[in-house]
Amino acid sequence: KFGQLIYIPRDYREWVLTQPCVSSARLADLLAHKKEVEALGACTGKCIPCLYLPCSEPAAKILLYFHGNAEDVNLTLELMYTLQEELRVHVIAMEYEGYGVYEGSATAESILRDCELLFYYVTDVIKCPPSDVIVFGRSIGSGPASHLGSRYHIHSLILMSAFTSLRAVARGFVGPLLQYTVAERFVNKSLMKDVRCPVFLVHGKKDRLVSFKQAEELHRELKEAKADVVLHIPEEMDHNSFDFKVDFVSPLVEFYKRRGFMDEMGEGREVALPIKVFNKPAKK
Repeated sequence: KFGQLIYIPRDYREWVLTQPCVSSARLADLLAHKKEVEALGACTGKCIPCLYLPCSEPAAKILLYFHGNAEDVNLTLELMYTLQEELRVHVIAMEYEGYGVYEGSATAESILRDCELLFYYVTDVIKCPPSDVIVFGRSIGSGPASHLGSRYHIHSLILMSAFTSLRAVARGFVGPLLQYTVAERFVNKSLMKDVRCPVFLVHGKKDRLVSFKQAEELHRELKEAKADVVLHIPEEMDHNSFDFKVDFVSPLVEFYKRRGFMDEMGEGREVALPIKVFNKPAKK
């Protein structure tokens, strides 16, 4: 098992550099020869760092993960490995500017820009159809996840500890009047009417940062839009602490089983990535 940082070029011209490539089946062998990989050079210009966890066997789906505010992609490893094992999917977790190794400052606009670029890379360069892309967003990551889920016909959408909007989160801390001093960002509630894929919502009842009532609001919006949605509220889960298996993964697997999705997870493909994306871009 391993996770590997990759660097997706933001410059469109770099995306045509799809040769030479390496498949997910050969990745471990290739990376054992680090000097050979480095000799092929790196993508130039600004790149989006992502954690890449290829499935050890052919997998039909790619899961895109957008993490919470208190994480970076390295802190997602345990959860991503657990999901990968249970769902048998390839995983790509996107970093945000200003987090981890990604230099810059995070804004709602930069996160949405990068999630669109990553989605384009997965669907147009890796050639994974949107219907085989699972999108998972946790907390602040529910913003980019809901954005993609409302714009594209993806396989399914997973939202953990999601909010209706950032202003709604602020309301719980500063009150109904001062909430308007917080710029409105990631208005997930308004996007739910455009989501057409199955949705799994999970939110801890003990969450004191984002109330589970916001998940209930999202659930109502999805129901009104006739979406296929399930809301799971574990009694002992809070915003940051929960049992991966009991509170989240097992109910999620059950959600997929009831829809016959688990049978299709392993009917897969080898993901082929340009070798250049495994080399960290040199600083200018």
